[in-house]
Amino acid sequence: MLIDATHRRWMAVTAGLWVVATVAYVLYARSMPGGPRGGTWQGLLFGVAGSALMLFAGLFSARKKVPAWRLGRAQTWLRGHIWLGLLSVPLVAFHAGFRLGGPLELALWALLAAIVLSGVFGLLLQQILPRHMTARLPRETFQENVPYVCELMQWEADAQVAEVCGPLPVECPPAGLERRKEKKHFIYLSEVEAAADDEKNRIAESSLMESTFPPGAATRKLRPKTAARRPKYQHPQVVPGGQPLVSFYLADVRPFLDFHNDAAAKLSDDDRADGLFAQLRAELPSGVHPALARLHDFCVERRQLSVQTRLHRWLHAWVLVHVPLSLALVVLGVAHAVASLYY
Repeated sequence: MLIDATHRRWMAVTAGLWVVATVAYVLYARSMPGGPRGGTWQGLLFGVAGSALMLFAGLFSARKKVPAWRLGRAQTWLRGHIWLGLLSVPLVAFHAGFRLGGPLELALWALLAAIVLSGVFGLLLQQILPRHMTARLPRETFQENVPYVCELMQWEADAQVAEVCGPLPVECPPAGLERRKEKKHFIYLSEVEAAADDEKNRIAESSLMESTFPPGAATRKLRPKTAARRPKYQHPQVVPGGQPLVSFYLADVRPFLDFHNDAAAKLSDDDRADGLFAQLRAELPSGVHPALARLHDFCVERRQLSVQTRLHRWLHAWVLVHVPLSLALVVLGVAHAVASLYY
């Protein structure tokens, strides 16, 4: 969430409540001969108020888990989570009279400090990284779509290379990529072999039917329908001298486009990748240059998606620290309240 003009009212209310609480604490501290203590009714009031604000901040996670609950807008809850959560810190300090206390209280202070620091860190990341991603990543997409985009780029790259170098000896993509059916020829050797098998089966079946039923016999209408056949394979216009492109593509480019394997040292660096493509462009015939340029474009987009994935992890990794510590603070806070009542 960006800290913009919509936060001014929350900032003003938080600052006003902090001033009121500070004035009340100063008057309370001066009225106590032995100094402020958490066991007085004033100290308990500060403690209850601080705990209530912490619980409200913690309920934001529950509100996100159940968006169907009509309990206010999520943005309003988030603003309250930020500013009222920060306000709970001085209230807890007023409750303790700025004393660290025993081991349990020390653990509570350590957890509270870690929660506040992780929350502030995450808030700062949200002010910086989204703008950085917009400026640096013109091909940014939804993070959930990155695996599909990589899969689609890999299939399109297969088609580009196969159109100038012939079918590729790799596995076919999942059937969900329907766009590959738009091509007029197969681009995988397994599909070429399957088409040849279909043709052999069709010829054998036709010969069997012709030998069983003479031409023109009425029983020919009873001929069983065969399964849907694959379209006849059409050989692409293979460009001579394109084998180095196939070797480079299968060894480096295709693994790099895979979402689960983007750490190829040769292509993960912009300068080194540009040098490799420039070298290939000088060695390969002009007929494969368009396919080579398209592969280069795919690699550029894949590097941008890798950067987006890393930044996205940074943008959300702090939550893995912030949320568990918040739950631990609630548990220890309850233990502190129970211990204070009985001891």
